[in-house]
Amino acid sequence: MLKFRQTPLERLRRFHQARYVPVMKRILAENAEFFSNLNETDATEFRLLHRELEYWMVLESTHGAGAILDLEHPMIARFLRHHRHLKLLRDEHIANAVVFRTSKQEVARLRVD
Repeated sequence: MLKFRQTPLERLRRFHQARYVPVMKRILAENAEFFSNLNETDATEFRLLHRELEYWMVLESTHGAGAILDLEHPMIARFLRHHRHLKLLRDEHIANAVVFRTSKQEVARLRVD
């Protein structure tokens, strides 16, 4: 399989879809120059992704790192299948995501009643 190198924006977009905040933060930190030189269209998308990341960081500061991780996203599901051997995700992030998801479902259930 031929692999191509993704731009930092493409990687940010991919991890945004999975809601994996720690990796998004690392992508931003390691590629500040790239993000400061985006064209107008990409800069608009970047601002939207960054704004949502900031909101997610607030949530995770309350609920713990990894809390908003989308455990059903195909990439994250693949990481979880290999977790025992490869440790692609931190145990703490998985646990926080499970607790946060469960609490969100409970709140939603209570609102319906």
